[in-house]
Amino acid sequence: MDYDADNKMHHLTQDIVFNAVEIGFAVVQEVADKTLATRPNLSLKDFTKVLEDYLIKQRDINQKNG
Repeated sequence: MDYDADNKMHHLTQDIVFNAVEIGFAVVQEVADKTLATRPNLSLKDFTKVLEDYLIKQRDINQKNG
């Protein structure tokens, strides 16, 4: 590949990573909103466990459908 193609690929990759992080933040905010509505005094450690459980559940669903 030439320099222009490498540069374009680099920028596209950066855009993809940025969008993935943005989506990840949105998911965490949604999970936090729903979790804290039912468990307002949840510790950070316990919330981290909620996020881990969510990720495992979503990975399992994805593998079953993929």
